[in-house]
Amino acid sequence: MNILLLLLNLVLVLSCSFFLLSLAKFTRKTAYLLGIFILAYADIVLILEVAGLLSALNPATVLTLQFLVTGISALVWRRMGKPNLLGPFSGVEIRHLLKAGILESLRRHPLLVILVVCVAYVYLGHILRILVLPPFNPDSMIYHLSRVGYWMQHESFYPWPTPNPRQVVFPMNAELGLLWTILWWGTDQLSGFVQWMAIPAIMLAIYGLVGLLGYSRLQGLYSAFLWATLTQVIFQSHSTQNDLITASFWVALIYFFFIGLREKPRPAVYLSAIAFGLAIGAKSTSLIVLPGFAIALIFTIWEHARNKDFQARLIMWGFSALLGVLFFGSYIYIQNLIVFHSPLGPKSFSASVVGMSGRDSLSTHLSLLGDNLGRYMYQLVDFSALPPALAEPIQPVKKALFSFIYTGAGISVENQETVGRGGFSLDYVNPINGDNSWFGPLLVFLIPAIVYQLYRGIRTHDTLRLTLAISSIIFFLFFCAVERWTPAKGRYFMIPVALSFPLIAGLFNPLMPGHKLVKSFLILLGITSMLSVALLGIHQLTSSDLKDLFSGQRSDPFWSKDFSYRLILENVPQTASIGLLSHFSYADYPFFGEHLMRRITVAIPDNEPLLPGVDYQRFSQEYENSDYIFLISTKPSLLNVTSMKHFLLIQAPSESLWIRKDLRPAEACDDRSWPFILFYEDSAEAVCPRFPLIMDGYMPTQAGDFKPEIGVGVHQGITFDLVVQQDSLVTFSILLQPRPIFEQTMQFIITDPNGNPTVHSSEFRSGKEVNFVARLQPGVYKIQLFLADGSFRARILNFQVTVP
Repeated sequence: MNILLLLLNLVLVLSCSFFLLSLAKFTRKTAYLLGIFILAYADIVLILEVAGLLSALNPATVLTLQFLVTGISALVWRRMGKPNLLGPFSGVEIRHLLKAGILESLRRHPLLVILVVCVAYVYLGHILRILVLPPFNPDSMIYHLSRVGYWMQHESFYPWPTPNPRQVVFPMNAELGLLWTILWWGTDQLSGFVQWMAIPAIMLAIYGLVGLLGYSRLQGLYSAFLWATLTQVIFQSHSTQNDLITASFWVALIYFFFIGLREKPRPAVYLSAIAFGLAIGAKSTSLIVLPGFAIALIFTIWEHARNKDFQARLIMWGFSALLGVLFFGSYIYIQNLIVFHSPLGPKSFSASVVGMSGRDSLSTHLSLLGDNLGRYMYQLVDFSALPPALAEPIQPVKKALFSFIYTGAGISVENQETVGRGGFSLDYVNPINGDNSWFGPLLVFLIPAIVYQLYRGIRTHDTLRLTLAISSIIFFLFFCAVERWTPAKGRYFMIPVALSFPLIAGLFNPLMPGHKLVKSFLILLGITSMLSVALLGIHQLTSSDLKDLFSGQRSDPFWSKDFSYRLILENVPQTASIGLLSHFSYADYPFFGEHLMRRITVAIPDNEPLLPGVDYQRFSQEYENSDYIFLISTKPSLLNVTSMKHFLLIQAPSESLWIRKDLRPAEACDDRSWPFILFYEDSAEAVCPRFPLIMDGYMPTQAGDFKPEIGVGVHQGITFDLVVQQDSLVTFSILLQPRPIFEQTMQFIITDPNGNPTVHSSEFRSGKEVNFVARLQPGVYKIQLFLADGSFRARILNFQVTVP
């Protein structure tokens, strides 16, 4: 953690932005502030990409490059006559702002004041949340942050062996922001600010776009702050995902695009092109925006076909956009093309995440479109963010109305052929969490506003209205046609919601009948849903999290409470090397440690495809020489672990628990140097599927004070192999809690190496510990534990294996 290096780099990045932006000579304060954001992020992306190309992604190289870029920008600024670095803010004084009537405006618009205060309360509170609570989102643990760990380890972006192609083929501009914070701070404590900073950027862009639409500043403020009350925006603002940051590039792109086409300052065209490159390189959903944006461009070109100056600016934007994509958005696509012969990565992988996994006929996509239109429209009409007392009575009405419409239209929202995972029905209610929530009740009013503004844009030939409406509508249609429904798709609509939200400003038009009532209702609705979501989000935190949140001390990572990760945390040094054999959706980020200093080398399990173009031979020796080996949910058939210094086994196959049977202690390790073996039972029906057995030198010892829990019953029994090297008197101590609480029968079966079972049965009640003692000879024994009362269920509170 080096605050001086962080501040130095921040000053250099912002200085570079100020030097370059002063050349634009913007008169719009909104354009100036948004330009700082775009140039600063572009600076970070470009420098990190160059360092990655040099295979020198380390602080010394990045700092040197930053000094070089900032120095060049300072020289250019000096050669151009040292234009004012504060642009439109030069000479502005607080006293002047007060005299201009800000206090009077606040007095005249109390609802706006309340809205601003509530939004500030929530998002300033998220600063503390980011600083105190470690990242917790599953996707961040699986690839957003884990790819940062691999980048820092390899000092480049070149693909490495992984069962999760998302780590190496997905666009990376958002994660480059995460990398920048971790590179200078030393931990992920500041990584949440990448998405948090997108909040004011998008609000600025919405405010500016409302002004370009011809509405007042007041309408722009209402629109910008109401956008910040949306449910998914609130959750994303403190996450380490990439939807908000991508949306910020898109709204900035549209804003600068129309400033550049309508007004004199050509730098706005260049900033739009840079934002375009950043958006394409941030998230693949940007590719789904392109068809709608292209259609809107065609309308724009058609409308201004006779305006030669306009056409010249449009051509200039086109060439600039190509350069913007080349420098700020193409890195990962070019690398994918070189390594995997496809810009989207291995074709088998890209086909698996789009459409119907290879069944991509026109009829298939039309089927997806029809069913998904029904599902997503149902989810967009979202009242779940309201307090339960208001939301619960609305749900039956919503269900009855949509059921009537869908039945008449023949829309099958429950068609499992077009569902990716999870089942959908009209009983589905959007949950209030970062993964599966949607946007709240304001979108009920945004949808008709988009339709109206589209109509108005066609009538008045307003290309900005058409661009915002068409881009959003076409995105919605394309997304429905190419992506099977899953519960976590709400955040994918962050871009079209942000792009279309300026259109809601028309509802605040003072010329509209009843506009004061509409305005008051929408503001109160936004405030109510935002505060409800904020409070529900707090309720989802544990008491320990809340204590840390209010004390200002950073909490332990959520995964440190899990036994398997806690074992790593307590027993694997921060500088150790780890050989990892995992699966597609395993959260490997915690393996890197707090300061991302552990070195991880990955082997690919038999059931995961190899990535074409990746040199696995290059990593094999490093894997075999790792200090620790972790096997996760797979058989170790690929491994030769005879030379391992340590061996830690996590999560055996779901049908049984196992350890390696083909190793002799003398070959595997020195005396007592095999400290831990962790077994993990993964049963879909288990109440809490964790079961540890810690062994020392092949001999079982007491499992410590850990209290594992696992459901035991029909199809939930524990099965594992116990390797015995010498005659041993072994005691198995089991403490169970039945459900419901009455006497049940437990069976404990020990099968010797010759296949002869010994069955131990015991009646027990809750809280009674059952002990089985057995004299075991050398060999491999199969141990089984389950309930003979198949209709019931019990929970293991503790299970220990001891040797006197």
